[in-house]
Amino acid sequence: MYKHSLVVFLFTLLSGNLQSQNWIIYNTQNSGLPANEVLCVAQDDDNNKWIGTYWGGVAKFTNTQWTVYTDTNSAMPHYSVRAIAIDEDNTKWFGTPAGVVKFDGSNFTIYNTTNSPLPSDFVNLIRVDEDDNVWVGTNNGLAKYDGQDWEVFTTSNSDIPSNYIQSLEIDDDDNLWIGTYAGLVFYNTNDDEWEIFNTSNSPIEDNTIYAIGITNNNKIWIRTFSEVARYNGSNWQIYDQYTLGLPNSFTRTIPKTEANTLWVGGDEGLVELHTNQGTIDSATYFNSFNSGLPNNGVITLFADEQKNLWAGVSLGNLAVYNPDGVDLTSVNEQLTAGFSLYPNPADEFSNLEFELANNENILFEAFDLSGRKILPDAVKSFHSGNNRYRFQTATLTNGIYFLKLSAGERSSVVRFIVNR
Repeated sequence: MYKHSLVVFLFTLLSGNLQSQNWIIYNTQNSGLPANEVLCVAQDDDNNKWIGTYWGGVAKFTNTQWTVYTDTNSAMPHYSVRAIAIDEDNTKWFGTPAGVVKFDGSNFTIYNTTNSPLPSDFVNLIRVDEDDNVWVGTNNGLAKYDGQDWEVFTTSNSDIPSNYIQSLEIDDDDNLWIGTYAGLVFYNTNDDEWEIFNTSNSPIEDNTIYAIGITNNNKIWIRTFSEVARYNGSNWQIYDQYTLGLPNSFTRTIPKTEANTLWVGGDEGLVELHTNQGTIDSATYFNSFNSGLPNNGVITLFADEQKNLWAGVSLGNLAVYNPDGVDLTSVNEQLTAGFSLYPNPADEFSNLEFELANNENILFEAFDLSGRKILPDAVKSFHSGNNRYRFQTATLTNGIYFLKLSAGERSSVVRFIVNR
């Protein structure tokens, strides 16, 4: 295991385009992202992001620091991580082309076809249900692991129509929705009942289900190559590529977001679908020409708890988007209870006001966009309650910077701008 130095990069067009300030771009040149293709993203209980890559293993990102686990510096069995899930104990589950990996923060446990009933070592998806069962979608069947025993579902012992699991989600009732090459599968886990939706019994155009999304009102959305379809338990609504201007399918995920927003990616960009009572009534399109999206090929999507959208984009980029402005400071293990920074933008100095629960000795560090320290470190003593720290910015050129406050394992980061 090794840790990269602090590298935080904010993609900002100096022309002053406000929309571009809503994007942060990470890649192997400006951050600790270990590889040029991001396949999956998940968020743990400590608000860390776990990022699975092709060729680079899995990276833990604390919003200021990267830690990378690969098959060369850890017990990871493969250099690619195609799926990530996190259970109730905050244990991480990784899907690789060499089996399933359980990681408790210190130890790696490998499950593969030689030491378990896993139907294939090539894992496409992992999800964890409310009972902490781990569901694994492979290219040769579906598997359930309850912590002690495995149960395998294939075409030979169940009603599942195809062994290649393309997509997998769990709804609010703890039932499974499975995307295969032979249609959409609903599996009622309580009653052990299967229902198949395909071109012969539903209006979907294609039996290959690339992605499944479940909005907060428990409506099921699926993505075929050129359609988005919604199923509410009894009726279908179909939206084709030509009506909505959808990009052809490329992404494997439709992230769970607010009930009135649906995100769909493809090889021609990103689309935000706006819904009204389950019906799509408008769309917003993002590509490399009209937004901060660095490239048009969207591979994976993830929406974090702070309503930031994380997009794995082709040609080696991880893009983070929030229409209200990406603010990763709110997702750290916070040292402080709140920030007030003024003036910001700063000229000669800036005042940081913050609140502490206890008396603390705080280390202050300042960084530029590349992660280079740009001011001398300072350690100051503060009391519980409201505090103020004044720092000089007169020696800094115009630009965007980060001030990090640390006390032990806890830290907070605030972004500031110098503009004269």
